[in-house]
Amino acid sequence: DFQRTLDLMERVKYDNLNSFAYSPRPYTDAALSEHQVPEEVKAERLQRVQKLSAVHGAERSERYVGRVVPVLVEGRNPKNTA
Repeated sequence: DFQRTLDLMERVKYDNLNSFAYSPRPYTDAALSEHQVPEEVKAERLQRVQKLSAVHGAERSERYVGRVVPVLVEGRNPKNTA
């Protein structure tokens, strides 16, 4: 149930969230179900999840504005050439 996902997000308030619209996997029960969610509903739900995630991430980040905190640096990111 989609609302349960939003309710969980409100309780947990994740720092960061990777989210994607559902896409059927061949030969799975979900892919073979007659009760598929329309693409426009998937897109709208994904937008809602991502927007709520962005709000929660911003709220969490705002707690650190103006503060100095210790950090651990293990090395350079090899993908970052700057």
